[in-house]
Amino acid sequence: MAKTSGDHAFRAQGPVFAVALLVSVVLFGTVGYVAIERFTVWHAFYVTVLGITTVDLPPLSRGGQIFSVLLLVAGVGATLYTFTLLATVVVEGGLPKRLQRRREARMLENIKDHFSSCGRACRSWSSTATPSVSAPRRRTGHWQ
Repeated sequence: MAKTSGDHAFRAQGPVFAVALLVSVVLFGTVGYVAIERFTVWHAFYVTVLGITTVDLPPLSRGGQIFSVLLLVAGVGATLYTFTLLATVVVEGGLPKRLQRRREARMLENIKDHFSSCGRACRSWSSTATPSVSAPRRRTGHWQ
């Protein structure tokens, strides 16, 4: 069941979620190496990044090795998900579309005391100070 904040549903997807997932894996790895291997925070962060990027790791205890296996699976999965999603957004042109939808939604949330017109805006409204919103027709003839 989706949590709602006002009229917006929270969904665990999209670029923000992907980056948050990747950051969470890095934080988890850093804390794990500090606790298991007694590394400094910087060294634990460094080893985590080495592990996620599948670069050679330093010698580790058995517990560190087991933790590294779990971290590598989570890290590689999160990294692939993040970069695949970001590449999809860029290649498909989804980013400008998302930004335009957000801008329009914000604008519509802030409009008060207005008239709405579907298709054609009434000329008499354009001469008044009353704001109006017009929903143009799609080329297929269906309303948006």
